[in-house]
Amino acid sequence: ITVNIPTAWDPAANGAVRALQLSGTTLYAGGDFNIVSGGARSQLVALTADPAAATNDSPTAWNPVAGGSVYAFALSGTLLFTGGEFVSVGGGLRSRLAALSLNDGRATGWDPGADGIVRSMVFSSNATTLYVGGDFSVISGQVRSRAAELGIFTGLPTFWNPAADAAVTTLLLAEDGEIGRAH
Repeated sequence: ITVNIPTAWDPAANGAVRALQLSGTTLYAGGDFNIVSGGARSQLVALTADPAAATNDSPTAWNPVAGGSVYAFALSGTLLFTGGEFVSVGGGLRSRLAALSLNDGRATGWDPGADGIVRSMVFSSNATTLYVGGDFSVISGQVRSRAAELGIFTGLPTFWNPAADAAVTTLLLAEDGEIGRAH
C-alpha cells in the first residue's frame, strides 16, 4: 500500500489559480488572486518549487502584474506566453494576450490582441506557431471565432480558421503534431 502524504508546500493564494507552468524549479501561476504566501501579487506569480529550498513556497522577484484574470500559459525558452482577460500586463497595455520575459516579467513587443477572453494555449510541434482558444471573435484585427493559430514572431493569425461555435477551453496537440480541441 502506498500512502501519499502532502508536503508542507502551501503558497496560499487568496483566489482561483487557473494556469500553472513549471520551468526548472520555478512554478508560474496565474489566476484571480492578489495575495500569495502573504505577499502582494496581481494575478501572476513565480514560486520556488524546490523541495530542498528553505522558502520553497515563497514568491520570487518576478512580478509582472496583470490588470485582469490570467487563464493560460505556454512556455517557449525565456518567454511565457500568457492569455486571459487582462488589459495590461508586464508594464504594457496588452489585450488578453502577451509574451512575458521570464527574466524580468516585462511584456515583449508581441501584441496580437483579442476581443474576448483567451482560455487556452498550446504551441505547434515545431514551436513556430501558437494555437489559442477562448471566447474571442477577433484576434490581431482578423476574424477568428474562438480559435486561432498565431505566428510567435508576428502575432498574426495563419490561414487556420476552424470557426468554433462555442468557447474553446482546452487545446491539445496530438502525437502527430496536429491540433485537437475539447470544449
